[in-house]
Amino acid sequence: MYKNQKYFKNSNEKFKMVISDFLTAVLDKNYLKFESYLHDELGIYAILPDGREYKTIEDFKDSQKKWFFGNTGEFTSEIKDYHTSGELGFSTMISNYKNRDETGENFDIDIYITLIFRHYEGKWYLIHDQNTILQRKSVF
Repeated sequence: MYKNQKYFKNSNEKFKMVISDFLTAVLDKNYLKFESYLHDELGIYAILPDGREYKTIEDFKDSQKKWFFGNTGEFTSEIKDYHTSGELGFSTMISNYKNRDETGENFDIDIYITLIFRHYEGKWYLIHDQNTILQRKSVF
């Protein structure tokens, strides 16, 4: 048993609220709330739908600014699974993302997303974000 297991009583339900709060920040384009789930000391490893990898918090945050500060795009998500064990928690979800790419072309993709969070100093932080395209639909 994890040495701090006492802090994780009913952790799955509490963790589901963390995931919901994080997703709400993304859906509502609330950058400050999104940023509160990132911690410089913990770092991040992210692979986004375009295949680009991000290994630093600053690079990852920069990659997300187009979404958070842009006036285009639509993102929906359905949590499929979530679980915690010790200081780690993960969530898997199916998401749909519609937006424009850098060339101005519209796209509509279904994505399988796995998020891994680490419980650190009393809070959950995102440390891994893996995106896999399931289907790229015709341009809308």
